[in-house]
Amino acid sequence: MGMTRRAMTLTFVDAARGVADVLAGRPPAAVANSDWNLRKATA
Repeated sequence: MGMTRRAMTLTFVDAARGVADVLAGRPPAAVANSDWNLRKATA
């Protein structure tokens, strides 16, 4: 079973927002790895 185009688009939009958040020094809304640390990632 595949994703609809809308679901795929929204997935990429959410990922892009997360990348933009990290680059701006903000924690992303959600992370796949709960041990992920913004301070370590941006140091």
